[in-house]
Amino acid sequence: MASILTKQKSIVIFLVIMLISTTTASIWVSIWHTQNKHRFRGEIVISNDSDFERKFHLPGSGTKSDPYRIEFLQIITTRDFGIKIRDTTSYFVIRNCSIRARNTAIHLTDVGYSTALISNNTVAGITGILAINCYEVLIDNNVCEHAIYGIALMSCLNSTIMNNYCLNLTYGIYLEGNSSNCIVSNNHLESNKEAGLLYNYWDQIAFDVSFSYNVLISNNTCINNKVGLDIAVILAIPLVALPTFILVSNNCSLNEDIGIAIRGYYVQAINNYCGFNGDVGITGWQLKNSTLTNNHLQNNTSFGIALSHTSGCNIYHNNFFENNIDGPILMNAQAFDDSTIEIVYGQNVWYNSISSEGNHWSDLVWAPGITYDISGSNNADFFPLEFPYG
Repeated sequence: MASILTKQKSIVIFLVIMLISTTTASIWVSIWHTQNKHRFRGEIVISNDSDFERKFHLPGSGTKSDPYRIEFLQIITTRDFGIKIRDTTSYFVIRNCSIRARNTAIHLTDVGYSTALISNNTVAGITGILAINCYEVLIDNNVCEHAIYGIALMSCLNSTIMNNYCLNLTYGIYLEGNSSNCIVSNNHLESNKEAGLLYNYWDQIAFDVSFSYNVLISNNTCINNKVGLDIAVILAIPLVALPTFILVSNNCSLNEDIGIAIRGYYVQAINNYCGFNGDVGITGWQLKNSTLTNNHLQNNTSFGIALSHTSGCNIYHNNFFENNIDGPILMNAQAFDDSTIEIVYGQNVWYNSISSEGNHWSDLVWAPGITYDISGSNNADFFPLEFPYG
């Protein structure tokens, strides 16, 4: 009995301590906002490290363990920016804010490496969140609404965009320029007028081989957009380096036109679901030296996969179900490929040359030695699979 009473007493003491701590924190936040209320009637513009404390008296010290905190604010302004931060090296967090501005809700330019976290905000403007020339920015769990661009990165390296909601915009997520070594994952991109995600990568001179250029776009839900994922990789000298752009496990369905549109070099599309799109499941235009494998293409109005002016691509272990069911007699296959033999990359191959395994086609009456003709050229899947792969 004594031990039970002691245990109950300990629980009561713990709860009292937690209540006091929570109340104290709430009072402190309330006091801070009251004291600094006049400072947030318009936009917050921070142009150097001293502005965090000198101009806005923000809590925190700017270190990694104690970043400056912009939090629990509602900013509605007719000015261009809600929060604009540039040329800083201090660590900072923008979280739990509701921000609406005429141009950009949150704008970052040239902030220090791995110093910025943008989390749990609701943003609106022409652009919700924009980062330019930043390194290792984390943009997590934000809601973007009433904007042309929900989240935009321009020439940002090593950055992560994850768990965000971008709905009813023009572009949900937009990446431009040399935004390399980035991760775009677990975002919900729905009902955007042009694209759930638009990625325009270009290198005007050539790749610097001292860097890697891997980009991972994974586990995103891209539905009811005009195009789910729209990827363009434009290289000045494509043979200088071997970057990898990986599109894996994305759900790109129910889009007005295309599930995934790809142009460029060195793209791997793996284990994506592209179903019930108004045109094609996956399109590749001027696609070079790329791999499409383990994808599920189902009930797309036109082709499951359509490749135009492409070369050196390997397409295998994909499952095609009921695509292009109303196609004309001469174009009634579930896939299209008008590629020809090219000196540099060679012709596209619709099977794995090592395992001699191709793709599964729901309209093929399988028999040993049978092949599946691809519309558009003389190409074919010489080793179609009897059963769905995976």
